[in-house]
Amino acid sequence: MSDYMFMVESHLNAAQMVAFHAVQAAANEANIPLYLTGAALRDMLGGFPIQDLDFTVEGNPITLAKALVKKGGCELGE
Repeated sequence: MSDYMFMVESHLNAAQMVAFHAVQAAANEANIPLYLTGAALRDMLGGFPIQDLDFTVEGNPITLAKALVKKGGCELGE
């Protein structure tokens, strides 16, 4: 797992790193399995800088959204 995390973190810029760790921490606190997917994974595996962060969750994604709002720094749109 540590090789995967090193690979992810070595392709993120500073702002992405903050967002990545915030989402990861909220998912851990809410006990929600979280996966980096989509173009972010493609870019990382291709050796390119990650342009955006795509996450997939197991279960209800609203639970993760509420956990992020509770942590602060995010708000739910209408």
